[in-house]
Amino acid sequence: MYSGHSLLCNLRTILADFAPDTVVAPHPNDSHVDHWATGAFVALAIAGSDQVPRPRLWLYLVHRGDFPLPRGYLPFAPLLPPLRLVNDTLVWGIVPLDSGHVEQKGVAMEQYRSQLTLVGNFLRSFVRQNELFCELSSPPVRRLMPGQPITPLPEQWETMLGVPVTPLIVDSAGDTALQEVGPSGDFVALYAARTEDELWIAAELRGAANRLFSYGCSIRAANGEEIFAHQVLYAASLRSRPTEQTAGRFMLARFSLQDLGYPSAAVVTCEARYPSGKLIDRIGWAIADFAE
Repeated sequence: MYSGHSLLCNLRTILADFAPDTVVAPHPNDSHVDHWATGAFVALAIAGSDQVPRPRLWLYLVHRGDFPLPRGYLPFAPLLPPLRLVNDTLVWGIVPLDSGHVEQKGVAMEQYRSQLTLVGNFLRSFVRQNELFCELSSPPVRRLMPGQPITPLPEQWETMLGVPVTPLIVDSAGDTALQEVGPSGDFVALYAARTEDELWIAAELRGAANRLFSYGCSIRAANGEEIFAHQVLYAASLRSRPTEQTAGRFMLARFSLQDLGYPSAAVVTCEARYPSGKLIDRIGWAIADFAE
């Protein structure tokens, strides 16, 4: 059966054989699930690569409600990132195109005949003066001081190096109507740190955690040989959750490093759902790199 492990092995083989200096893959905020998952596995393969230096990962965005803007065939205009995705964890850059390349891209776009009838205006919006790419600027997973009290609040985490824990990724807020009216289900950032035995993932919400919502944190971890999948799930409940799980706008998921195979890297995401199971938000995947 072809699985995530099979995909990761294939990607690792390609990276080892080709030894690229740059790899281009889908952005973590791409709302198309196939794009989203492809980007996550490529990032995990690169993070676990033995190549020195590791390839640069350039991320491109396609599917997102507020992108590109303005819509339509505007070959004289620049392609710019969504304002909500401009932050310290996402470094955007452009590759200018000359008039010949812009014209060729427009011709190529017209070949998608099966899609032009429904989404032609959207597709033609990518025929612009430049290509747009993004690089993640995520910190490594910091080691916590021995005896660190368990808390979902990253500001109270004390690291061995004495440096504060900053976000792995900052996510846009209020992207949909459900998120706008439900701040308790709208993620804005992910943080990571580790103890001797555990990986801690703290998810920051726009509003205080709601005990009637369910929250999940999923991880795919790789140690160079295998891939491990685990999830922490806090189900909806009328009872208050322990303060070790949620505090104010933060929730904490703890994973055993042994269960994760003592990984070199991991891909992490979190999601929030209504009691009915309807998804409110899933934060863009983030890379947790253990090479501190």
